[in-house]
Amino acid sequence: MNLKKLERKVLTNMNIDEKAKEIVDAFKSEVDKIKADMNVEGMKAEFSKQLAELKAEMQSKTSAVAKVFVAKDVEKAVSELTAKEKVDAYARALFMADQATLKALSEGTNADGGFTVPQDFYNVLLEEIREASVMRGLVNIVPMSTNVLTLTIIDHGPDVYWTAEGAKKTTATADFSQPTITAYKLDAILYLTDELIADSAFDLTNVIIRRFADRMAEAEEQAILIGTGTGQPTGLFVANTVATRTCSGNLDFDDIIALIYDLPAKYRPRARFIIHNNNVSELRRLKDSQGRYMWQDPVAPGQPSTIQGYPVVETYWAPESQIAFGDFNRAYWLGDRQRMTVLITQQSETTFTQDKTGIRVVERIGGTVVEPNAMRKLITIP
Repeated sequence: MNLKKLERKVLTNMNIDEKAKEIVDAFKSEVDKIKADMNVEGMKAEFSKQLAELKAEMQSKTSAVAKVFVAKDVEKAVSELTAKEKVDAYARALFMADQATLKALSEGTNADGGFTVPQDFYNVLLEEIREASVMRGLVNIVPMSTNVLTLTIIDHGPDVYWTAEGAKKTTATADFSQPTITAYKLDAILYLTDELIADSAFDLTNVIIRRFADRMAEAEEQAILIGTGTGQPTGLFVANTVATRTCSGNLDFDDIIALIYDLPAKYRPRARFIIHNNNVSELRRLKDSQGRYMWQDPVAPGQPSTIQGYPVVETYWAPESQIAFGDFNRAYWLGDRQRMTVLITQQSETTFTQDKTGIRVVERIGGTVVEPNAMRKLITIP
């Protein structure tokens, strides 16, 4: 290739590079012009400003939720509250319909549209229910992690045999049953007037806890004893798996003695009677063959009356036509779902027109007789 051709080729390549540079520069110029027309930089600045404001608002709300009023003028972070302060703060939030505080103190996810009751408040309420309930202290309480609890009970076995040395051993198998306990909802609703809430002379924490405890304990007592099993626990007087004895005419000494010894001996050390209050007068008049009264009054305040040495539980929820005798801790299991929720409202017709706050507490419990052999019933008492 001669020098002239090489020179023309170099110049041609240089022209191409220059043209490419011109095109790139022109493109950048057009992009800058479009960005200017669209005010991209201004949009970025506005977006950054709005993002900063949103973060500040979220931080402010988080800070507000993290603090609650434990009294009229006392505010603390939730993490700084004592157990009693949590209970009082939660009660105060219920009275004042303070949704933010309820949310801050509630535990777990909401259910039934309400807030999950915090553990400290639940423990205090449950303790009050125990004190107000007789049957809760007699039956076996089992926690439920789900709405249905399946139990495995040994009905029979193993059998025991004596065998000679070197003789073939007799084998036996254990028989199992699997009763289930289904948790049902128990609703309790309390209406408080605005005047009561505003009156600081009342200890509102005790007002709400004791009111709910009394009513819920009464409902539990009824269910444990005579619950239908449909939408509620099955009561021990209703369960058809328990062996019964028919009363022979009018209630007498022989009926009670027969009922006692119908129960297997291994259950008698912790056995007791459950009777209707109206049957007390009749039982107090019963005498043994030597003219001694079967009924014995309490030996000390707070102790139960006894029949033949066995404690007596008196309740209006027991049927007048039946008497139960047994070890009820072995016989009856009460399933406690331990997921209590609470809902407040000032918007219903009742609360709005009558200046009230409605508080609805929901607990889930279930129960049934799981060991029928641990109790007996005397039925058809005239």
